[in-house]
Amino acid sequence: MTFFFFACLPNTPFEGGSRTSVPVTDSYISLQKRTGFLIKVGSAVIIEDGVAISNRHLMENVSEMRCYMAGGMEFPLKNVILSDRFDLAVFEIPCGLGKPIKIGEKVQKGDSIFSLGTTSDATIFKGYVVLTELILHHLDMRLPNADKRDSKGRSISRGFVYEGKTKIGFSGGPVVNSKWELVGINQGKVLEVYSATPEIKLESGKTYGVGYHIEDVLDEMKRIAPKGLNRCR
Repeated sequence: MTFFFFACLPNTPFEGGSRTSVPVTDSYISLQKRTGFLIKVGSAVIIEDGVAISNRHLMENVSEMRCYMAGGMEFPLKNVILSDRFDLAVFEIPCGLGKPIKIGEKVQKGDSIFSLGTTSDATIFKGYVVLTELILHHLDMRLPNADKRDSKGRSISRGFVYEGKTKIGFSGGPVVNSKWELVGINQGKVLEVYSATPEIKLESGKTYGVGYHIEDVLDEMKRIAPKGLNRCR
C-alpha cells in the first residue's frame, strides 16, 4: 500500500498536542518522504540496538526518506533489506539510538492492543483483536517469492486482524499489548473480504487493521538478515 497525505506534519507523532501518553516513545520511528507538496508517511520500530523494522512497501524506494525520533532528532536510514515473502523491511540505524522495544507473546482473540502511527492528530489508537489468523491478498504489491498466490496472481501472506482506527502513517508501525510489549507490526487495513465464508464481517463505521504476528516477523528477520542483527553488540 502506498499512502499520500496533504498536510504539514510534525516531525514526530508525539508532538502537536497528542492526547495520549506513549510509553514506547524511545522505540518508535517516524518516517516521512516529501515529494513537492506530497508527503508520504509511515512508521518503524527499533527491534534491536542498531536495527529497526517497517513495511516493505514503504522502503522499496527510500531515496529522500527521513527518519525521526521523538523530539525531532533526524537520523539516516541505511542498508535496507527487503523481505521477498511478505511486507517487511529491516534496516540499520545508528548504534545506541533509542531503545529496543520489549517483545510480547502472540495475540489472542479479544486481546486489547494499541496501534501507533505518524499522523496530524492523535497518534495512538486502542483496539482489540477480532481474528488471529487471516490470509492477506495484497492488492497493489507483488512479493517476488511469496509462499502462495491467489487465482489472480496476487501475493498472499498471513496476519491478524484488530478492530480499531488505522489510517495513513500507521504502516510499519508497532502494535503493542497492554504491557506496551510488541506483538506485531501494522501492514494496512482490511479493504475487502474475499472468502465465501468470511471469518469477519466488515461493518459500516468500523475500521479493521491488519498486523503481522511478532514471531513471524522475528523469523523472517533471521532469514533475510542473519548477519546484520548483532552488529552493535
